[in-house]
Amino acid sequence: MPTIVRIFTDSAAAEAARLAVLSTGLARERVALSHQADEAGALCGNFLCGDYEPGGEIAETYERKFQNVVIGGRFLLTIEAEPSEVDAAEAALHSAGGRAVDDLGPER
Repeated sequence: MPTIVRIFTDSAAAEAARLAVLSTGLARERVALSHQADEAGALCGNFLCGDYEPGGEIAETYERKFQNVVIGGRFLLTIEAEPSEVDAAEAALHSAGGRAVDDLGPER
């Protein structure tokens, strides 16, 4: 069974693509939308940047550090389609945007 994968950076676009694919008649259990979060990155995640403030912590330290938090990551839309359903699913995804995993690698 062929697998179609699209990557989105926007949750609304990913959800719109999921709904477009479902409107073709594919079964809901064969269309999955997941999120891959990028929390703090490798350096911050391993405590190489921290909360230490010379002179001690004050309450506003955390507020200042976290006031502009941006949730990064990707939304991954995975579709398991029968060979006869691939064209309809691809057509539904055509205007939805997203990036095909196959297009991200080096050209052959």
